[in-house]
Amino acid sequence: MRASSQQVCSFEVNQVVTLDSVLQCVQSVPFSEEVRTATLDTMTRTFPLYAFFDIVQNSPDPIHFPMQVDLEAELSRIGQKSYSSDWDFQQDLGALFRSLNDGHTIYLLPSCYQSFSPFQPFILITVTDPATNQDVVKIAGAPSSLAAYEKLFNQDNLDAAIGGTVLEIDGEPAVDHLLRFANHSIGSSKDLNIRYNLANTRFLPNNNNGYYPGAFQQRSVMNPWPATQETVTYRVRLASGQETTYQLPWGAEVSHAYTGTNQFAQTCMANPAGALNAVVRDPTASAEVPQKILLPEMRTMSPGHSASSLVSQKLRDPAALHAVRASGADTSDITPLLVTPGISFYQLNSSVGVVVIPSFEPAGGMFQFSANLEKGFRLLKQKNLNHIILDLSHNGGGNLCLGYTVINFLFPDFTPLNGTYGNNDMIHSPLAATLVKDSVSRGVQGTYWSPSTWHSSATGQPFPDNTDWWFPGVTYTRGGIRNQYSEKFRDSCSFNFALAPSQGQFTPEKLLVLTDGWCGSTCAVTTSHLQEFDNVHTVAVGGLSGQAMQPFTTPGGQVTNVPTVLQMINSIGDSQLPISPPGFITSCYMGFTIREIYPFGSQLPNPLVPLEFYFVPATHRIQYTEASAMNPALVW
Repeated sequence: MRASSQQVCSFEVNQVVTLDSVLQCVQSVPFSEEVRTATLDTMTRTFPLYAFFDIVQNSPDPIHFPMQVDLEAELSRIGQKSYSSDWDFQQDLGALFRSLNDGHTIYLLPSCYQSFSPFQPFILITVTDPATNQDVVKIAGAPSSLAAYEKLFNQDNLDAAIGGTVLEIDGEPAVDHLLRFANHSIGSSKDLNIRYNLANTRFLPNNNNGYYPGAFQQRSVMNPWPATQETVTYRVRLASGQETTYQLPWGAEVSHAYTGTNQFAQTCMANPAGALNAVVRDPTASAEVPQKILLPEMRTMSPGHSASSLVSQKLRDPAALHAVRASGADTSDITPLLVTPGISFYQLNSSVGVVVIPSFEPAGGMFQFSANLEKGFRLLKQKNLNHIILDLSHNGGGNLCLGYTVINFLFPDFTPLNGTYGNNDMIHSPLAATLVKDSVSRGVQGTYWSPSTWHSSATGQPFPDNTDWWFPGVTYTRGGIRNQYSEKFRDSCSFNFALAPSQGQFTPEKLLVLTDGWCGSTCAVTTSHLQEFDNVHTVAVGGLSGQAMQPFTTPGGQVTNVPTVLQMINSIGDSQLPISPPGFITSCYMGFTIREIYPFGSQLPNPLVPLEFYFVPATHRIQYTEASAMNPALVW
């Protein structure tokens, strides 16, 4: 369907348009050899700093993490391929980064392309059918843009499908179709079950008034878009039992206004006049995980999905939302004790308390988080709630030292010097070697390559101001490549521990960590420590039935990005070196893992494999029901 009456790249904010009109716009930017050469030059010079540059060529665990990515060869291929538009070139770069399945190592296309979000009007969840014990896909709701979508495409009464079961998508069993999408079109996690969760919409627990749209239903520039204005065919069994078929085109939501192709093309370049604001990201979060959407922006179904309980209007009142959720199962006995943006505490029953930490980069900072941490656990102690569920679902990470602080609070024997920090190292490259030498000779501190930034794993003390921590290096063969790495080191968290609440006031008799798998970066390191070192049981929710699933993803070690690296290189005085990367000339974003962390367990088959490539299954698995998918507090 072509929007012939509309000027190409003429859009208003919050407009719902055809995907075809968006594709006309994004494909209007001509391919530029200058952009390709400059972009690949920056990547080629930066990638040797990538912690997993060698190991991704041949995964050490081809069963759980099948991967063979030769970054040099792929960049060379892209450098020689013919493209008809800049969009096609950018799509190839996105596919390369997606193949790494690394939530830290991402490429966001130039900001002009980030202005659109293709979507389908059905919000999907996967649950276990209690009658058959099989995974099924349900239509949980529709986005707030449904009315505009129906008007644009002359559709009618699509919300009648809410509560129905999707039997097939494009002639394929619905679960299989979503699984194939998760396997090939999501790159934020090495665990396929976690990627499957990301393909589905995920709700926040206990009346938290929000949800994360599934990547299948709402695409970002991190996921491949349909190449044309094609439709998706759903065969659905409605709540009434009747079967019907929906053939639905792709709509697209617009987040930035444009007046034509020239303005749009200008926005693709770095810092153009009138362009979108520079991309500012939580460095621990994945671009593939969409921003939380408030539930008043969607139409939703009752977890029980009886015909009489379907809600077809926007839920503007959280109380109404609670009524809808509670119609399937009652959560009124969950008592809030302390609810803050950074950490919340609930009483589940006479002995169980729930602690929810949505991020380790909390609003209000370390001081407020520490005060609330102590206050909340004091409330748990007063109520004799000695069995604790620590819910880290949707936690994209943050300050690693804050994660260690929480461990230290729960397990007072954990101290900065007793050897329980995670061991890290960095990969050698000609650029890194130069930066190490020059940071020492010029007395530059505070960079990744400055020795005093890190504490030696062997001594627990900061490295001396010399290059011994880097040279001659430790040799490993990974991905079939023999390479050198730095000595192992740890973070210095003394400042964070000094701010932490006093230890030993409350130690739970039992502790259980619960996640939906999207527990990344610092959250992954924290959960791995709790499970492997502190013998805490973990529960992973969702994914596919009968399969092992990790309780965390993307532990990496530390994420950085090209602007941060360039700033540090400049502070060392090496920005003019021929081997130093230049900045991007477009408004794109590249993040990557700069250092790797190793597993905590001492009984592992190969303790020299980075934690990123170690499959660590959760102790227990729980599948979503219709009720718990709509309100994950029911999992508690």
